[in-house]
Amino acid sequence: MIEPATAAIVSPLLHASVTALLKALDTATTDGLRNLLVNELKHNEMCLDMIGRGEVTLECGIKYLTGAVYLKVLASGEKLHKGFLGLGPAKKIKKFAGIKDKTVKKWKGKPAKRLLTCTYDKVSGLQMRYPHSKDQYNWIVRAENCRKRCSVLIANYEH
Repeated sequence: MIEPATAAIVSPLLHASVTALLKALDTATTDGLRNLLVNELKHNEMCLDMIGRGEVTLECGIKYLTGAVYLKVLASGEKLHKGFLGLGPAKKIKKFAGIKDKTVKKWKGKPAKRLLTCTYDKVSGLQMRYPHSKDQYNWIVRAENCRKRCSVLIANYEH
């Protein structure tokens, strides 16, 4: 884990990243939402990676995970189902050479939309469950699995 003095520097960095995402969300168009969702995935991947490498504590990193853009995309309804982000019903997860473990290997050939939904479910599960059941699970492993899912989605994103 990082020292408390260093944590004071890292936390504002994560806070600034979330703040910028949420400001941009207010004025986003459909194309803007597409880019914001990818940026949100990258932001969450960065937070989860920092947790996994021990640069921030689990408590610090989890509070900066966000799903605001994803929720706005879901609220927009049809866009996600008709190929929004290239994640329509026909879009399947391609082979991703960067990660070879079984956590994400099972997603090859499955609908990308389902991976996106599952990833955000896992992220929100981390945020809701961790404070109440800290000792029941290996939370670092769960955070790492979420990071891998974010990586696969980012790698399969079509511009």
